[in-house]
Amino acid sequence: MLNLFVNTAFELPEEDRLTNAFMTVLQHCDPLVLREFLCLMAGRAVPMDLEAEAFFDLQIAFEKSRPDARIRVPGLTVVVETKRGEHLNESQFRNHWNHLQTVAEPTILLSLTKARTVPVLVTSMADNAPNHLLTARHVSWSDVLQLVTDLVPSFDLDSRSRLLLEHFEYYLRALGYYNLKGSIVDDLTTYGRLLMQIDAVETATTQQLAGYLERLKDAILATDGMIDLVWERSSFRKGAVDQQRVLFEFLTADVPGLVGGRYRVAPSMRADGRLRLNYYLTYTGSKRNADPFTRWLIAHESELTTSLGGVDYFGPHPKKAHIFHVSRRLEGETAAQFFAGNDADIDLLGRNIAAFFCALDAFVRRGMKTLD
Repeated sequence: MLNLFVNTAFELPEEDRLTNAFMTVLQHCDPLVLREFLCLMAGRAVPMDLEAEAFFDLQIAFEKSRPDARIRVPGLTVVVETKRGEHLNESQFRNHWNHLQTVAEPTILLSLTKARTVPVLVTSMADNAPNHLLTARHVSWSDVLQLVTDLVPSFDLDSRSRLLLEHFEYYLRALGYYNLKGSIVDDLTTYGRLLMQIDAVETATTQQLAGYLERLKDAILATDGMIDLVWERSSFRKGAVDQQRVLFEFLTADVPGLVGGRYRVAPSMRADGRLRLNYYLTYTGSKRNADPFTRWLIAHESELTTSLGGVDYFGPHPKKAHIFHVSRRLEGETAAQFFAGNDADIDLLGRNIAAFFCALDAFVRRGMKTLD
């Protein structure tokens, strides 16, 4: 996923990038978002004029320290010290506190770390503040994450605010922050039920597809003039399921006389539910040297594709250059001829596939003879 915050400003330490990202969200989101976060930071309701201007500063120069950020709205200032991990630099935090002793308006010195419990130092400062205008507070990044996830469904936010919050949530999770608010028992129960449903559907569809493959194999073999091939069902096992597709059981037959050559008929499904049926030659050549048969196929690409009435893919495997494919692909309504399980449609599909393999095999034999 391309993220607004994850892949930016690598010249800055991650801690500074995290602070900058948080301030960017607060500055550019709907003022409602800033108000909710100020309430979180203050631990109480913060009356805020949503039309009033808010000011954001980074790396503030104090006399003996440099807080990471400062937020100023009418009637409240929040000075923020952030840490990616759990622990504050106590000496640094004390210097921030000492600098703020004579503030003339309500001010919060905020500790923002991974720690879910309030540091003893922060509690001590809050209990011994020099006046009613200054206090110290602690918020964890998990608290921030929880509020981020709550805000989007809770308010009618504009598209920019939703985008910033969604990307910031992803960024926080990518950094390893999480929240423990609420029970996940119901979610786990749903998860288990879905797994059971998926398993049941997988078993039923796998059995059904096996029957369709056998029916298609019979239709291919029954075609007049079909070459003598020994078809078997097989599966890809490892890598059969990934984020892009599901590869089902398929038909495969060795190409007579061509070591490393196989004809295949392979149904599959894309992640978006689109069904496909590929039938093709797959040839595994030499990994070390330029393979003679592969070179011959490439040299005769135009003639081969013409004799086959066109192909959808001609070339090396995208991830394994020593494997070469010559393939035709059916999608949509044409693929449905197989997946719908209609006998007449499968018979027609079998004849078309048989014609493709007959033409392809004649070309393969010609290449083998040429190279003998």
